[in-house]
Amino acid sequence: MTRFTFRKVKKNLKFHHIQDPFPSIKKIMEIESVVASDDIYNNYNVSTIDGEGRVREVTVSEMTDVRGFPTKRVQQLLHAGIFDGDFLWLSITGDKGGAEFKLCFSIGNVPNLT
Repeated sequence: MTRFTFRKVKKNLKFHHIQDPFPSIKKIMEIESVVASDDIYNNYNVSTIDGEGRVREVTVSEMTDVRGFPTKRVQQLLHAGIFDGDFLWLSITGDKGGAEFKLCFSIGNVPNLT
């Protein structure tokens, strides 16, 4: 989900007086600064046309080190004492739309840190 869409969802929840279960954009950006280093991601902007025919500027983040990312993240959790290293529950999902593919990697047996 893009930040634009994320903000739209949050705005809709607020408009309909529905409790927002999502973290703030600010909190997400704080977490990104810890886990999204430049040696793992290549970020750049592209122009695209949305479903309504408008041109939008979109930030693309490509993971350049797919093998290194989970290793680095688990090491961070071990170092912080959040994960004990006995076993790992993983959830790997994705979304394919048009010429794009999004991959989600989640560790299931650690607390939600947001």
